[in-house]
Amino acid sequence: MDHAPPRSDEYEIKATVESTQGMQPTKGEESAVHHHPIKVGRLTRSVVANPCKYAVCMFFLVILLTVAGLAAIISSSSSALDAIGFGTYEVQGDSITLQSNAFNRMRTFAYPRDASDVEEEEDEDREVLARTEFKDTITFVYEALRDGEQMLTPENVAKMAKVEGALLDTPRWSEFCLLVWNKKEDKSRCASPTSVLNYLYVSKQAHKEQCKDGFCLMPKSGLSACGTLINWGTGLCRSRVYSWRDGELADEKDWGKLVNSMCKESDFTKNYVLDAEADCKAPSSVHTRARYVLGSPLDGYKNADDRADEQDIAGGSTEPASRYGNEFRRALAGPIAEVSATDTTARTYVMEPQGDRDVNALYFSFTSGRIIDTLLLDTYFAIASLIFVFFYMWINTGSLTLTFAGIFEIIASLPLALFFWRVVLQQQKVEILMFLTLYLILCIGSDDVFVFVDSWKESASQPPHISGSLETRLAWTYKQAVSAMFTTTATTVLSLITTASSTIPAISTFGIFAALVVLFDYLLVITWFPAMVIVYTRYIEPRCHNVCACLPCCKISPPGPEGASADGPGPAVEERKIIVFLRGKVAPTLFKFRFAFIGLSLVAVVAMACTLGALFQVAEELPDFFVPEHPQTAIFSIQDDEFFVPDDWKYQVSVVYGLDVEEPITYESTGQITPVEDRESKLQYNETFKLSSSLQKALVDDCKDARDNEDLVQDREVYCLLNDLKDWAGDKFPYDSVEDLRNDLEKFYESNAYRNLTRDFDDYASKTGFVPDGDKRIKAYWVSYNTSIPPETNSGPNVLRPYFERWEAYAETCAFPCFHMTSGGEGQANWVLFRIFTRLFEEVGLAVVFSLVLAFGVLLLTTRNWWVSLFVVGTIACTVICVLASVVARGFTIGIQECIYIVLTIGLSIDYAVHLSHFYVHASGTRYERAEEAVSKILISVMGGATTTAVAAIPLFVCVQTFLYLYGFFILFTSLWAFALSTMLLVPMLMAFGPEGQQGTFSWFARFCGSNKICQDSDTEPPAQGNPQAMRAQDSDAAPPFYEQRAGPAADELPPTVPPTPARSDTDGDAADDTTAVRRPAAQE
Repeated sequence: MDHAPPRSDEYEIKATVESTQGMQPTKGEESAVHHHPIKVGRLTRSVVANPCKYAVCMFFLVILLTVAGLAAIISSSSSALDAIGFGTYEVQGDSITLQSNAFNRMRTFAYPRDASDVEEEEDEDREVLARTEFKDTITFVYEALRDGEQMLTPENVAKMAKVEGALLDTPRWSEFCLLVWNKKEDKSRCASPTSVLNYLYVSKQAHKEQCKDGFCLMPKSGLSACGTLINWGTGLCRSRVYSWRDGELADEKDWGKLVNSMCKESDFTKNYVLDAEADCKAPSSVHTRARYVLGSPLDGYKNADDRADEQDIAGGSTEPASRYGNEFRRALAGPIAEVSATDTTARTYVMEPQGDRDVNALYFSFTSGRIIDTLLLDTYFAIASLIFVFFYMWINTGSLTLTFAGIFEIIASLPLALFFWRVVLQQQKVEILMFLTLYLILCIGSDDVFVFVDSWKESASQPPHISGSLETRLAWTYKQAVSAMFTTTATTVLSLITTASSTIPAISTFGIFAALVVLFDYLLVITWFPAMVIVYTRYIEPRCHNVCACLPCCKISPPGPEGASADGPGPAVEERKIIVFLRGKVAPTLFKFRFAFIGLSLVAVVAMACTLGALFQVAEELPDFFVPEHPQTAIFSIQDDEFFVPDDWKYQVSVVYGLDVEEPITYESTGQITPVEDRESKLQYNETFKLSSSLQKALVDDCKDARDNEDLVQDREVYCLLNDLKDWAGDKFPYDSVEDLRNDLEKFYESNAYRNLTRDFDDYASKTGFVPDGDKRIKAYWVSYNTSIPPETNSGPNVLRPYFERWEAYAETCAFPCFHMTSGGEGQANWVLFRIFTRLFEEVGLAVVFSLVLAFGVLLLTTRNWWVSLFVVGTIACTVICVLASVVARGFTIGIQECIYIVLTIGLSIDYAVHLSHFYVHASGTRYERAEEAVSKILISVMGGATTTAVAAIPLFVCVQTFLYLYGFFILFTSLWAFALSTMLLVPMLMAFGPEGQQGTFSWFARFCGSNKICQDSDTEPPAQGNPQAMRAQDSDAAPPFYEQRAGPAADELPPTVPPTPARSDTDGDAADDTTAVRRPAAQE
């Protein structure tokens, strides 16, 4: 079977011309062998004439704008932290967001509004007893790892004692522990730890002495009962300062009685130190927990705010070793390493026994500085990405000078975008997510650098009319590279700009800022970087190979003879081996197995789509700060999953009357995407809200209806002020006038009945009340209900939507226009977060669709070929599917962070496919010839960009912060899938089904308008006829074909004549350069 790629009619002429490359033209041929000169613009001439001036001016301009941007940020913020936003996810302008903000704002005006309801600044001169206020806790969590084992065994109790004893043995524990004071005698001692050890180590004598010193739970008047009616060390006859170090370990046979006594005496202690499945009588508990408390202020200070920096004892690698946080951190490291399968330095939680280390002893404390050190180490790994990219760019470009120039151009795009963001757009907040654009621009910027450098290298191997001077080389490089970079930049910027319409500030700010960064990178790569390339080629390259030949810092192309001018033509430069390999090996292989590649790629895409459909799951809660495998995540997970969680709390929903339902609060227009905290707001009351007697009765009935609805309210638990007023007032309710209602409400607030309500129900005053309107009227009223929403419910749309819709239906039946708002509960379920999740998925889905549509539009404008544009958009869509499938296969659900990174995926996945399609469209010949031209010209740059992206992502995989790890995951798999599908799906599809001639163009429109020139480059001239060398010369004017670079056969091998061949009409539509006379693969020549 013949797998030879199809060739155009021109190929034989061009192949013959190629074979005559080494011959001198005959006298009759000289006039035909000519090259149309490369058009060199004024800007190109100016850059080549004054490269240093351009480079220096651009450098100082970037520095000036950077300083101006930073100065604008600093001058408008009280501190650097104040200028940074940590992500605003509330849906702006949404009715639920407005209702939530209005409800919280309204309650600050509720009756009675006295000094107790107004937050007051603490007195900086207040006097506080030393270390009587909470500062921090050191929490220990233990877990038995062997099957059937538990923590309350002699061996494991000894391990707990070893770990906690190391903390108590630190020399300065008594200087920083929380104190219990006997004020009458001016004595103090460290508060008792909350630990099972405090009950297994016993000393009645120690409890007795400490109680008599004034540190007993029992009031002094009842101490006579201790030792007679109640044993010392039990019940109220326990010391508040007793430490297990004061006693001795009881006999194991007595542990059941001691632990059971603890469980009976205090539910809090039992639930804190033993897990939910513990048996107090046996006793047994797979997990245990202990807590030691640090106090504030320190001795010699008035309060915690008095010279706070001097009282800081937090440790960390950046803090002095003498700080107490570092002291107890060092003390705990050794014992935990001896007994725990997961030691204190581990970044991965170990779930299996490691020899005799068959328990996990984990601890958490902000004072230890471990969290800060973990974040700092992640920062180092993130910086490592920059270093990796630097070295790879150095290897790829072969020049240290150009590497520094490229890295500067990439990094400089960030402060330039920041200047535009702060000074031009006047945005005050710099969101922390914006800093993630550094990795985005590392990938996109390095790809642009590789495209430019590869085109510059290629220009050195072109005919003399191109390679003969720096001006012609730069003009040719501009024509090759800049148009390709413009297409990718335009598609990426527009795809990111689609997020500008998002109502979630964290999404819109990230997309807009990322688009600005990409745009400024493009501007720098076509201005600053070309100037540096000329500086390098003219002043450094000719000398560098003699000075530092041992380093790959010098040459991007072989230097000419010693003393030759950099502007001169110099000797012929051979075509790079990688280009020969791509054209002679890779392209024929892709063609030979094109249908196999297409089939395998589509099978992979379908498999990933099935994986996505099977594993796709919407997140139901906010993401963990650390990755699931990290020990800190394990600490929180064990406490949430294994220990007792009170089940008597309930989610609450408040119903509000009197505020405008659609727009209950308005804000002044600030022009800020991220809302500022101090913006002025105004509550919008419904002026028709008049508490007539009929409305009073109707509001009471509303409360009764909700109370009796089991789908809404649990156990008929309601907080309704008017209903309680009715019970108190009796027959006087309802009142004939609002004034009478208001007067009796004020009396009710002073009554014993109201005091009993506030005593029996926590925060009763915040759950129901009214907003006064002057002295006689009422302008808003709210009630609250304990809902039927289960405590374990989160805010995911799939779970919370049924409950939300029930309350929506109830609100429609209110006696007066009302809205409902979640107002209480210890979980994550609330309407605002529910709306964030819902809107986030909607907007990101639309952003993906709009991005693909805009990418198609940009490609249609730049390539003027709908056929190729459809292929590219299809490849990008397949890439997005495969990346998302990889994410869910890893175990992630689609939540807030994932949605943000999906936008990033589109921006990154566009480049590779667009580059290949751009060069395909601007080539000529058959499908194969055009695809071969794209592969040989741009695939090396695409490979460089993909490798840089992957290299930048690898260090992020070591990070333990979820948002960095997930970011690296998205970056890596986007680059891998985008490169794989661009080369093994798009290129084979172009070879098999790509457009030829005018296929896919708008030539029909040109014919309709009466002129074919509409689809042609105005500079294109008809091909010369009769002389293949003249045709060769003309083709090289449009853009340099590669076939001219090969050494031809010996003169005696040349054919005696070359028969004239009729010229082929230009059937390539809008090809900007008829450059691409295509070569037969070397293996077939």
